[in-house]
Amino acid sequence: MTNVLYAKQSEDYSGEQLTAAYLRDFFSDAAALLARLRGSGLRVAFGFIDPLMDAFEAGNRFYFQILDSGSLPGIRSYRSGAGPIQALAEAREMIEHGLCDAAALFAWEPLQRDRLRLGRAEVQKAMAIFGDVDLVRCYSALAARLAEHLDLDAGQFRRLADLLYENYGRTYRARCPGAALPEDRGRDLTPLFRLSDCANPNIDYAGGLILGNDKALACLDRDGARPIRLLAAETETVRGGPDQIGPIAGTREDPFPHLYRVRRNLERETGLSLPGLLEDGRLLLGAYTCYPPIPLAFLLCCGFVQSAREIPDFLARHAITVEGGLSLARAPWNCPALRAAITMHDALQADPAPYGLVHGNGGMGETQGLALLGRE
Repeated sequence: MTNVLYAKQSEDYSGEQLTAAYLRDFFSDAAALLARLRGSGLRVAFGFIDPLMDAFEAGNRFYFQILDSGSLPGIRSYRSGAGPIQALAEAREMIEHGLCDAAALFAWEPLQRDRLRLGRAEVQKAMAIFGDVDLVRCYSALAARLAEHLDLDAGQFRRLADLLYENYGRTYRARCPGAALPEDRGRDLTPLFRLSDCANPNIDYAGGLILGNDKALACLDRDGARPIRLLAAETETVRGGPDQIGPIAGTREDPFPHLYRVRRNLERETGLSLPGLLEDGRLLLGAYTCYPPIPLAFLLCCGFVQSAREIPDFLARHAITVEGGLSLARAPWNCPALRAAITMHDALQADPAPYGLVHGNGGMGETQGLALLGRE
């Protein structure tokens, strides 16, 4: 079994709060737990989600300066929106196969601070992962291909984007009582979606998970509380990019085939049906919502809807995020899936639903990942 031993995060919109001194204090309990695990002779693996800027040795700086970890056996780094799911999958595999007793996964993404310090132009340059082809153009082409697969014209696709935004807004208002949603949805970026349909990166974020086997779990003072477990995590990458949309979008009969395969692999691993769990009210959803085609593909490939016609009713009945979407709740570059996993962990401790599904998306959709957390 892979248990969640620790889950904690902090975020800030001002670019001023998440200093090294603040994070040393905020994560002092994580540092103490890691010291306890290692002091008990348990083997701990370490992972880090790289920030957009200054990624070179960012993991070393975090573990040495913030968590005061001393010597380390090595740090695996991850860099994409699916990176946190890849990290969870590798950590679980190592724990389940006896290669380590515990695994730490942390992130520190000072994106808003960097924007204020270096300027918006420098941050945008770093975000140009496909060179001269910006992400809006990439996802516009992907949205057009998915709309074609689903027999949707531009107006129908935009209507689904509007319904997605309304779905995010309901969750965001519930999570942040008193928060006012912007009345202006922003300018049209493409014929298929608007500015507010896209991820908003103006945020600083830090968060961490520590996973462990039952020996590691025994090091905690838990007062009999049942742990949340990482039941499965799967990813798949296909060849794709601005000039190779086909392998990502798939066909009319099989859209986003790699995400569908990830879902089927996860269901085989756990013996659970994702649509069945949702229908029974036993599953919370954490979709990745950077641009509209990605959450739409999530709904289709996970079997929650069978066609585009079912999406409006589904969105009216089910929250598909736990944080309120990457536009309203903002998007800490490579870390949204880590934030969703930590938020999902906290939600499962209070919600009657015993399972939570977290989605990750890398590049322009070429990497897809799913992680299933559960209270068993």
